[in-house]
Amino acid sequence: MSINPDRIKERMIALGHDPAAGGQTWLANEVGMKPQGIQSILAGEVQRPRKLREISIALKTTEDYLLDEGDHPAGKKGPSPEMAIRLADLFAELMRSSGDLQYQVATYIEKRLEANQPQSRDTATKPA
Repeated sequence: MSINPDRIKERMIALGHDPAAGGQTWLANEVGMKPQGIQSILAGEVQRPRKLREISIALKTTEDYLLDEGDHPAGKKGPSPEMAIRLADLFAELMRSSGDLQYQVATYIEKRLEANQPQSRDTATKPA
C-alpha cells in the first residue's frame, strides 16, 4: 500500500491548488508539514506518509483513494467530490459560527441519529 502521487496532484488541482503554482505550500500548511515533505510525497519518494489521514482530509478525499485502493475520490459510498467539498465548506462555516448555532445543529443531528437507530431485539415489537 503506497500512496499515489498522481491522485494527490489530481485532488489538489480539483480544489484549486495546483502543485506547480504554490499548491505544495498550501497542502503543507493544511497538514502541518514542510513544503519539502509534500514535494517528496509528490515525487514518489515517500510510500506512506505519517500524515496520510490529514492529507486525505485536506484534499477532501479518503485515505483509500490516495492509496490507489478506491475508484472514487469521496469513497465507495460517499458523496460526489463536489458534494464533499460543499459539505466540508458548510462544516467549516458552522465551526466559525456562534456556539448557539453549533448547539442547535448538534441537537438536530443527535435527534436524527437516534431516530435512525435500529431497535434492539429486546425492545423491537413483534408483528401480530
